[in-house]
Amino acid sequence: MSFFDVFKSKQVQHNDSQEFTDFMGGMGKAGSRDGLSAQHVIRADRATKAELSELYKTNPLAKKIVDMPADDLTKSGWTLTINDPTKQEAYNDALNALNPKKAFADEFRLARLYGDGYIALGLVESGTKIDTRQPLNADKLVGINYLNAFSSQIVQNSLICLNPWDKRYGQEEAIQISTRPNNGAFTLAHNPEEADTQPIIQIFDASRYFHHSVSRLEDDEFGTSLLQTLEDAVKVGDSALWSVGQILFDYVFKVYKSQDANNLKAPQRTMLSAKANYQFHTNALAVIGSNEELTKEATTVTGAADLLNFVWDYLSMGTGIPKTILKGQSAGTVAGAQYDSMTYYGSIAATQENELRPQLETLIKYLMQCPDIAGGVDDPDQLDWKLTFNPMWQVDELTDAQARQYLAQADAAYIQNGVVAPDEIAKMRFPKDNSSAAGPTLNNDSKPLTEQQLEQMAKDIYTGMSGDQDA
Repeated sequence: MSFFDVFKSKQVQHNDSQEFTDFMGGMGKAGSRDGLSAQHVIRADRATKAELSELYKTNPLAKKIVDMPADDLTKSGWTLTINDPTKQEAYNDALNALNPKKAFADEFRLARLYGDGYIALGLVESGTKIDTRQPLNADKLVGINYLNAFSSQIVQNSLICLNPWDKRYGQEEAIQISTRPNNGAFTLAHNPEEADTQPIIQIFDASRYFHHSVSRLEDDEFGTSLLQTLEDAVKVGDSALWSVGQILFDYVFKVYKSQDANNLKAPQRTMLSAKANYQFHTNALAVIGSNEELTKEATTVTGAADLLNFVWDYLSMGTGIPKTILKGQSAGTVAGAQYDSMTYYGSIAATQENELRPQLETLIKYLMQCPDIAGGVDDPDQLDWKLTFNPMWQVDELTDAQARQYLAQADAAYIQNGVVAPDEIAKMRFPKDNSSAAGPTLNNDSKPLTEQQLEQMAKDIYTGMSGDQDA
């Protein structure tokens, strides 16, 4: 019976309302839950922490969206310089002992995953009883033992100042957490009746931890997961992967046409298909009758690339990560005029300055107030110190050589026109204290190139290369 014969059969009961009902309607399409059916704002259901965790663990695209900016934020590190070399070495050693790169990367990773990331400061204070609800008293600070990153899963409440006329407006003042017993008795007890399963409820003042939140508005207690914001984009990416897999699965298949096929029984069809599939392969000879036909049918994929590019474009827009980097391009190197990389790392640098620097400088100030580090307590406001973030990218050899070439041409023009003397150029490009340099430096000192210098250099190279091509 053909498809159209079904509608002619008297045994079929017709129901016009069912015949023209979209079968996807039950899945939420074109209904009140479908955010793509109309231009209106809907309240999306929030994913649970468990769902976000499973998505992160099972979806490589979601994992990369969460991990990449968090790792890039700290991978190049930073430089703490103090006018006293002895103190500089001591404070750098104390800072490195806490493994801050991992702690801060995990904090920002958890914030992107769950909406909020925290770092617990292992503060050691003098005195017999420490009230964590009170702000840290720097005079009682002895040392810092550890930095532990944690998420909002154990945070029950947060106290945020919502008074616009208060200098702390929008800032978090304290959090209430619910943790397991410190000794882990509920897992280590041999007798279940002896296990202490009651959670420990504690309040911590904001001076005792660091907190980074994503997409938190003034009336929100907690931030919003980036995966929640990009739920549709990740879902479309997952659908694209499934669709491509289905296309590849039946991309090409053989079709054997014969008038005798109608007379074959099911076992005979199966045997014929197996033998034909085994024999008709590359360089095989097909011997068939004049009234038979053996062809291959291929799936048409015209336009598929445009649809996949749309998915990448949308993900790139939502994450702020250029699709060339999101798709796995070698990161951290500027070659020619790669403005996508510059834009991305420029946004990471902004996050470093606006979010990471305040926390890192606070940690350094705490270390300076510990009497057991660097020979005694130092006043952070009186000590001459500076924190700079190391460049997140390097220049490849070809770009570096081209930059030096154009720089040498500019220096020659300056000397020829009497702008600067050759000795000044020598001191500028070949400083004596730059013993590790393999050639002339591209800036006036031996410090790493800044983001602005790299951007200007790339523009100059791009202009120079365009001029060479025109010539």
